[in-house]
Amino acid sequence: MEKKPLNAADRRIDRMVSELRETAVQDTPESLIQALTKSQNPAVKIRTPLLRYGLVTAGLIAAAVAVWPRESSAAILDRVLQAANDNLFRHEIAYTQAKDGSFQVLMERYVQGKKWRVKIPSSHMDVVSWPGGQLTYFTDRGYAIVEGAEDYIGTDKPKDSSPSIKRLLAGHTNPHIDIQRNILWEGKKVDQYRISSNGKDALGQTLHSDVTLYAESGSDRPLYEQAKTDGFPQNAYRWRYPKPDSKIFDFSLPKGIPLYDLPQQRRVLKDVVRNATQKTTVNGIPITLRAVIVDHRNGVMAITTGGEGRIERDPQCLQIEGLTPGRPYGAPIMDGGFWNDKFVFRAPTWEGMKLVGEYADFGKDIQIPEKFLLRVPIWIVDDALPCDKGTEKGRRFIGYASFEVEHPIRTSYVNQLVCPVNLNIFSDVRRPDQPTKAAPGKDDR
Repeated sequence: MEKKPLNAADRRIDRMVSELRETAVQDTPESLIQALTKSQNPAVKIRTPLLRYGLVTAGLIAAAVAVWPRESSAAILDRVLQAANDNLFRHEIAYTQAKDGSFQVLMERYVQGKKWRVKIPSSHMDVVSWPGGQLTYFTDRGYAIVEGAEDYIGTDKPKDSSPSIKRLLAGHTNPHIDIQRNILWEGKKVDQYRISSNGKDALGQTLHSDVTLYAESGSDRPLYEQAKTDGFPQNAYRWRYPKPDSKIFDFSLPKGIPLYDLPQQRRVLKDVVRNATQKTTVNGIPITLRAVIVDHRNGVMAITTGGEGRIERDPQCLQIEGLTPGRPYGAPIMDGGFWNDKFVFRAPTWEGMKLVGEYADFGKDIQIPEKFLLRVPIWIVDDALPCDKGTEKGRRFIGYASFEVEHPIRTSYVNQLVCPVNLNIFSDVRRPDQPTKAAPGKDDR
């Protein structure tokens, strides 16, 4: 069983951490000064299609601009920022410093205009721009996914990747910049920018940062940046401008590698849930099986209506005939709270239906067939059970509902499918940035 979270908010955070682990963004390369400044500026958007993997070059340069408040110097560095954002064919490499002092590659990308391709060696990821989103091939997991904009920026429209210089100035004290023109570096005439600054971290502690940036003399195109902040390893970023090669952006999967189109699968899943017909009765309670999802690592989620969310630590679990029972986890579409000292899950309401998600992990060393008998544990709310503390009513397990399953929806990872960026696709709760739907007689809040 999962570790019991302290409250519903903690549970949502745990789920987000799990999602981040699955998408392997721990190795996000970013300027260390940018890491300082973004904690002081929550308005800065960080979930654009490129920033999801730490790929926007502009942030590295803009962070350097942030430490120098004199408008003339900021304008000079702003030209470098804009040069990094033009339509030139670019090859970019991000590094971090290892314990032995050497620099290791975190990320390598090619970009030209709206086309880009990224390789993240430590996470075994090959990512390429795709119509309306991106395609990610997980070379170690043996599958690929197509993601739309909603997978990493919710309903927001993509923003300009260049942060505001004035906004990034906040939180820095005693900055200093030194510019040397037309010096020789790696056999080229370049301009060198040395920026020194003190900034505040999220705890209010003062940290000192030093950045050295080299740009082509005349064109202002950035070539190399190296940054160091107290308490962190050094990082570096290199830009190259080779002859354009459109083949870099061509992509084809190896034979036999499954491709999961997540936006399309969400549309299919919602239609399946709406049109479900498989019904049974458990202890007098009518139960409908709405959908069954099997992911690439043999996680299984059943969506039903008629019952309520489970008690998190109770042992009852999804069962597939002929297989060892899975390990129960909280289904990602569920919210919840405490009933006395127990955490219980609560079904969200979607299109008038209370959808109960039940999730279990069946392990990696089995093959879940296309047709199987599924037994789903069913809980109901029992008002007769005492509630001395907490926000939820009591739950009572009433038995298993059995269903014959054929051709379940197969996907990469259940969380990625039903909760992109931790937003439940089965929720009638309207976000502030979503327009209200015209639905007579139905409150869409």
